[in-house]
Amino acid sequence: MKSLRKADVTPEEWAVYREWRREYNKRYRQENPEKVRKLEYAARTRYRHRTMETSAGRSKPTVCDACGHDGERRIVWDHDYKTNQFRGWICANCNLALGHVHDSVENLRQLIVYLERKNDNPVASPAALNFSGRKQNAIKRDNQRRRRDRG
Repeated sequence: MKSLRKADVTPEEWAVYREWRREYNKRYRQENPEKVRKLEYAARTRYRHRTMETSAGRSKPTVCDACGHDGERRIVWDHDYKTNQFRGWICANCNLALGHVHDSVENLRQLIVYLERKNDNPVASPAALNFSGRKQNAIKRDNQRRRRDRG
């Protein structure tokens, strides 16, 4: 039996088709559990990505919002664990770092003090390290890719 459209058949034919389709789907799931599992996983993944991008209000970039690295690290959806609110798209390394310090600004400050004391070399400001310039260049490349892909 081929696929039907409800508008093209009588109610009785539609009921027979629905029952046949239900049995066919049940049999297919039993005979092809691995295919079904892969299809369901792919559908869940697509839904999760759409949901993340919708709640973020922007598509997933190729640049980390925190450190500016692009391409070489996986970009993940970062959120506040208390409020579940989206914070930004960051690389996996930055995400792990935030997790290890329990999203605490105070813990990060203490780590900076520790590094300064142990290295006997004060940590330079982000501007002196030129993080902002590197991040701006990466953001420009990301925007150029988006425009090229759209047009």
